Amino acid sequence: MPGPPPWDIDRIAAADLLNLLRGAREEEWLGLATEALSRHRRQANEWAAKRVHRAAIDALEAGSSREFHRHDAIWADGFRAAEQCLCQSTPAQLLGMGPPEPVSQGQVLRGLIRAARAARTTKAEA
Repeated sequence: MPGPPPWDIDRIAAADLLNLLRGAREEEWLGLATEALSRHRRQANEWAAKRVHRAAIDALEAGSSREFHRHDAIWADGFRAAEQCLCQSTPAQLLGMGPPEPVSQGQVLRGLIRAARAARTTKAEA
């Protein structure tokens, strides 16, 4: 069963990746593809976060005009505080898109060993 059709942004990312790989040696492909896909993921996340951030602010603004007259001053103060908190946050802050946690060499090696063991187990079962 095919998935949903790709978006234009996916085609642009694929074309960028192909252009990047076209001029590179084969041994560079993995690193280049990793960087390109990472860049595409970050850009897609930022785009989505901006849309959600804007939609949330719009929903709060629309809700305030409908709800303020139905509630008391304490509720309205809380609503305004939530609205202010959201408006002062950036989409990147909402995503928590800081740099990844540092990984030690030991953690990397343990991950490689676990992956190798899992691959060996899968081969043995097949």
